[in-house]
Amino acid sequence: MASRKPVLDLVRIKQAGTVATGELGHEPEVTELDTTGTLPKATVQDCLDLPGWKTLQAKTGETIPLPSTQPRRYVATTTVEK
Repeated sequence: MASRKPVLDLVRIKQAGTVATGELGHEPEVTELDTTGTLPKATVQDCLDLPGWKTLQAKTGETIPLPSTQPRRYVATTTVEK
């Protein structure tokens, strides 16, 4: 079952009268590859960078600064197999 969190986030953004714009940076990289088993599998690491991402007031276009405690970079690691 898919997570409902992204949908709830979009609802909250709309209710707050804000919009998100800009570019999210990311750099997926295969950090481990195992082709010896029955099913090949790889470990993939990706960084999501927020410096090019902005939240704006929908009506005025005014930039809403990110909280100073919010990380600007998120690292995700997953294992995938064929």
